[in-house]
Amino acid sequence: KFQVSFDVKDYEPQDISVKVDKDTLVVEAKRETIKDGSKSSKQFSRNVHLPSDVDPDKLVSSLSNDGILTLEAP
Repeated sequence: KFQVSFDVKDYEPQDISVKVDKDTLVVEAKRETIKDGSKSSKQFSRNVHLPSDVDPDKLVSSLSNDGILTLEAP
């Protein structure tokens, strides 16, 4: 079983992107905020090599209430 987890508690679910590029799992998150006329952004990016026995079409993701993104495949 393949499983990876990421701490993305500083991001909203709509800020998070998960995709597979060939044999690499790409997880990205970006959040921009504007406060008192000042703009700030925060970014997260992780690339994880998928083992050859992992079928990318069977990856399942879940986001816990405390901001942990978990991706699993049988």
